[in-house]
Amino acid sequence: MDNVNSQRPNILLLSVDAFRADRASFLGYERPTTPTLDKLRKNSLICTNAVSTAAFTQASLHSLMTSTRPLSYGGYDMGVVNRPPTIFHHFSSHNYTSHVLSTFQWASELFGYKSGVDYLEYMFVLNSLVGTAEPVLRSQLQSYQNGKLSSSELAAQVAPFVRGLLDWIDNYCNQRIKFYHEDKRDFPNSRFVNDGYNFEKIKAIVSNHRNAFERDQVSYTQRHFKRPFQPHEYLGAEWRLARHPKKLIDEFVFQISNLVLRQLAPKWASLRNMRFKRYVDGKDLADRICHRMHAYDGSRPWIMWAHFFDTHVPYCAGYGKTWYSKTKHYLEALGYPSDIDISIAVKKRPETDAELRNWSALYDASIRYVDEQVGRIIDSLQKSGKRENTIVVVFGDHGEELGEHGDISHHFRCYSHNVRVPLLINHPSLKGGTIDSLVTLLDLGPTLAQLAGIESHPKWEGAPITSMPVKNRSEVILETVHGGSCILTERPIYAAVRNKEFNFLWKETLDPTDHCSPAGPELFNIVSDPFEQKNIYEPVHPVVENFLPIIANRLAEIPEISDDRIIAAFGEAGQTALRSRQ
Repeated sequence: MDNVNSQRPNILLLSVDAFRADRASFLGYERPTTPTLDKLRKNSLICTNAVSTAAFTQASLHSLMTSTRPLSYGGYDMGVVNRPPTIFHHFSSHNYTSHVLSTFQWASELFGYKSGVDYLEYMFVLNSLVGTAEPVLRSQLQSYQNGKLSSSELAAQVAPFVRGLLDWIDNYCNQRIKFYHEDKRDFPNSRFVNDGYNFEKIKAIVSNHRNAFERDQVSYTQRHFKRPFQPHEYLGAEWRLARHPKKLIDEFVFQISNLVLRQLAPKWASLRNMRFKRYVDGKDLADRICHRMHAYDGSRPWIMWAHFFDTHVPYCAGYGKTWYSKTKHYLEALGYPSDIDISIAVKKRPETDAELRNWSALYDASIRYVDEQVGRIIDSLQKSGKRENTIVVVFGDHGEELGEHGDISHHFRCYSHNVRVPLLINHPSLKGGTIDSLVTLLDLGPTLAQLAGIESHPKWEGAPITSMPVKNRSEVILETVHGGSCILTERPIYAAVRNKEFNFLWKETLDPTDHCSPAGPELFNIVSDPFEQKNIYEPVHPVVENFLPIIANRLAEIPEISDDRIIAAFGEAGQTALRSRQ
């Protein structure tokens, strides 16, 4: 795989949340979910055995952007902080303009993403900023509650994060003020615009908190951080009414009218209540991407990343305040019945087998909707004359569970439906082909560097997808903890090793917050049992005997995991693995 041409190409990274590989028609799914990507096959490298490094965005995205494993560098809680340079930072050092359109609150300055990035734009709701605080501070708050930390020790430990959080909120408000007219143009149906906040008032509230914190850190911590909290219990409680008066009136009128509608047509009232999606609408995001791409003058190549959330629950295929009136179009295009109850999209979870089937259909419709937006972006590139020198990468950050193992959405477990993802790399001059090697998203950065004709960063752990190290891989390892804070000294480790035939899921112990997984290990033959319904685990199974030392060796690389834990989990294999520590 050579670089695509003598002139360094632009690079457009389009990640799609919860995009499972077996639901992409360009990878063989029987329903036409990805007609745009189907058309790109001729000039695309397509990975048929690509997996994420973990089963949820916070771990997998931060990992792939630095080509490092989720549990390295102290874990994923602080994103890319203290990790090797991100893809954007590395390309910036080679004269690229880097642009991050962040629809995901963890991809922010607070978590290291501003380093080396020329333009970092935020496109998520205000309260989600505060929502990052509780998971990050949870271990300290629990230690305080358990008497392991004094008030002054707690204040000292949370101080760097609190300062960073307040600065981040302030910068977020500055962006909303600066981009007010562009946001109104590009995001007329997205919540972060339609919440109607007065950002000057938010800034004043933040300033008051900053002053109070610096005046008496212990008192401030005692007041706000005695226990784990929700976003609406901290700053959100104060700025709830800091909105423009017209917005408050409009919202009051809407809620009254929807209460009336709920008496007459409760399903339509539920859908109407979701008139502004929880995330940025895919069409709105595509509009902003197109505007930003067209703004470049061509003096330097650019790398841009944006993340589509339409395939995340709730699955809301369609555009505008009445998106649900358009969902039928996407369902019909996929061959689904026209009488599917769309209102289940906004339920917390399906309650019957019929609802689960419809839930699955709505997931497919959301993929079709995102694919349509990718098509609009490709068309825009073509019209602007930038298509011939732009690499377009479309990939999933992880997969999605649709009831296969007693759950929905994606909750940290490394079953194939949660980790196997589409990965397509397209350029008009590429000779397309299918890559059947075991690929992980760690390989994305090194692959793009090779295509652009620049060296990979020496601390990146992945390799180009056509390289011999990838071709010769016999297995890959995935890793995580089950939800919440990544406290490696306290939380049980979950890992998986997979090759082209088997997927082995291992747990140090069953996490108390995991209410779906079985307690013991699981082994599946993913060729004969692709939906992983028959656990064939036996301690003496040759695959288990081969894979367990791989996990032991990986855990021995993580300094926070003690020798005793590794020996307790693996016995002699653990003792062998620990020799590498000495």
